[in-house]
Amino acid sequence: MNEIATPRTWPWSIGAVFAGLLTNVIPAIGIDAALHATGIYPPMGHKMASEPLVLAASYRILLAIAGGYVTARLAPKNPLKHSFVLGIVGFILATIGAVVMRDAGPACPFAPHHLRPVLVVGGENVGET
Repeated sequence: MNEIATPRTWPWSIGAVFAGLLTNVIPAIGIDAALHATGIYPPMGHKMASEPLVLAASYRILLAIAGGYVTARLAPKNPLKHSFVLGIVGFILATIGAVVMRDAGPACPFAPHHLRPVLVVGGENVGET
């Protein structure tokens, strides 16, 4: 009859969450590469000590906050809900990374076992470094 059609917002919602994810992942990869190139991180494929991983967790937490901000700004409605969904996606991806890397043993070139939960709680991808 006289119904007003509401536009579909789910594509914008997916785009907002994806943009927030890219805001987190792309700079993290670039920063990791720069830190490897400058010698702050060991060469790729070598095990990292705890101190560089604390540095990685620090800037990745800041990037996660920036990703949440971007997601909230781009969300068509309910910005906090979209940022929360981004956090859940990050948690799931980080958990998958930790599970995949758990059996890598002592030769694992990524995070040691005792620091992986920190990266999972921070919503960071463990296998990225």
